[in-house]
Amino acid sequence: MHLRIGIDVVEVGRLERKMSRSVTFAEKIFSPAELVHADQLVAHRRRSEFLAGRFAVKEALLKAMGRGIDNGFRLSEIECLPNREGQPIVRLLGTMEEFAREQGCTCLSASITHENELAMAVVLMQ
Repeated sequence: MHLRIGIDVVEVGRLERKMSRSVTFAEKIFSPAELVHADQLVAHRRRSEFLAGRFAVKEALLKAMGRGIDNGFRLSEIECLPNREGQPIVRLLGTMEEFAREQGCTCLSASITHENELAMAVVLMQ
C-alpha cells in the first residue's frame, strides 16, 4: 500500500454544542475507552479539547482511507488514546479494522495539535 494522508480541523465549541444537544452523540462517536480517558481530565475545557482532537483524528483517518463520514463505518471503531509520553496511538476496531486490513494498511500514525478554539489532526496511513 502506498502512503496516504488525511487532515482535519474541528472547532472545539461546535463539538461541545453537539454533545450538549444529544445525550447519545458522544457514545456514537467515541469509544468507551476514549470517553473514560476524557472524563479523567480535570478541567472541562481540557476534556473538550481532548475529544475534539480525537474527532479530528477520526475524520482525518477516513479522508486518508478515501471515505466520507457517512460511509457505514462507526466512528467509535476508531480509537485514539495517548501512550505514556502523550503521543496519540490509533487503534481500529471491528469493521474499521477489517476494512483497513483489506486496504493493505500496516501502519497508522497520528498527530494532534490545539490552538485557541481549534483542534487539528494529521493521519498517515501506510
